[in-house]
Amino acid sequence: MQDRPELLVITDFIEELPYNQKAFYNMTYYVATHVGGMITDRNRQEWITPDEFKKLHQSIMEEDFNQLLYESIVIGKKETPGAEEPDVDDVIW
Repeated sequence: MQDRPELLVITDFIEELPYNQKAFYNMTYYVATHVGGMITDRNRQEWITPDEFKKLHQSIMEEDFNQLLYESIVIGKKETPGAEEPDVDDVIW
């Protein structure tokens, strides 16, 4: 993946709520598709095409938003997602 710009998409939360997962996955797919890029979620060790990424996460990417919002509210009432601010140097390669 040399000589191509890289876009880093991260979250501060250890476990994202379902509706946020849907948004992150769809945004990542959309951006990669429109810039002709590849996607990695394994610390740049393995790159996959946007279509391969979509196959991996298709179930949540296509799930009904209202259902995911409901599930997120239920989870949110039970627990507060743990959020530790990442060290920028650890995130940016």
